[in-house]
This record gives sequence, structure tokens and C-alpha cells, in this order.
Amino acid sequence: MVTQTRTVLNRLFLRLQSFIRRLTEDDSADPYRAMRLAYPGVMLAGIENMAIGERVSIAAGAFLSADSPITVGHDTMIASGAIINTATHDYNNHPMWKERISRPIEIGCHVWIGSGAIILPGVRVGNYAVIGAGAVVTRHVPEKAIVVGSPARVVKYRELQIYDPDSECTPVGVRLGFLKPEHLTTEP
Repeated sequence: MVTQTRTVLNRLFLRLQSFIRRLTEDDSADPYRAMRLAYPGVMLAGIENMAIGERVSIAAGAFLSADSPITVGHDTMIASGAIINTATHDYNNHPMWKERISRPIEIGCHVWIGSGAIILPGVRVGNYAVIGAGAVVTRHVPEKAIVVGSPARVVKYRELQIYDPDSECTPVGVRLGFLKPEHLTTEP
């Protein structure tokens, strides 16, 4: 049992290492693709359920947990301490830990998620939205909305001339669950 647990943990660690390497490696065919960054201290759980677009920045201390799919569109910035979590518990059940509820999270393109913001299960964040620092997002965020507070509420909308409406904005980017068991090794 201990050997199996170590093997599983080793494989998960190697997958995470490979993922971080893939985020920061150069791609000679497209120099901008290399701008997909995850800084040291980023915590990722369930990377096989994540799809991250190009030129996405994830700052130190951010935590993404994907029991269900998390989709992050191109050119999105996730600041330090942000939490994006697809799982929760049903508070009507006792004990609560017995049943886990998991819903996908979709984050559009050109989104800025501020420091310490929390995005809860089942939320869709529209393209060009801004999530203020410390906001707790419990509901869908419309395109171009700026939301703040706990629970997050719309305080205003970004103006049309701020962005290029003709730019490509495909929410599903590169699929991160690309590794197969044969890609995993036990060597460090």
C-alpha cells in the first residue's frame, strides 16, 4: 500500500513538473505561445481537468483545483492568492464531507482576476471581465463587467474602445491533460 501511494504521488509530481515546464518552454514556431507562465508557488490540483489558453499568467500563490473542468481563455491574468475551485460540499448533508459537489468553471479571454479573489464552483466569467482583489464570485460574471466585493457584484462595465472586438477569443486553449502513463517515469 505504501509503495502504491508513493508511486501515485511520484507520478503526480512528475506530471506537475512536466506541466510547469510546458507552460514556460519556448516554442520556436510561435514565440508568443511561450508566454504562458506559471510562477513558482502556483498550486494546481486536477491538471488533467484544466484547459489553459495562450499567453496566460498565473502568479505565485494562486490555487486552481479542478475536480470538474476549469477552462481559462487566452490572455488572462490570475494574480497572487487567487483561488479557483470547482468543488464544494452540500451543507444540508450530515456529515458534510460525505458528498462532494463539483461544477465546472469557465473563464473567458482577456480576464484579470485580482489578488485574493475567489471563484466558486459553476461560475462563468465573460470575456474582458475584471474580478477585483478579494472578490468572492458566486454567480456568472457578464462580458466586460468589473466586479468587486463579497459576494461579488457588478460596479461598472469596461468601455468598448478598451479592447479589440475582432480579436480571436476562443475559451478553450491547450488541453493540459495530455500526459499518458507511458510519459511518466520514476526518474527525477
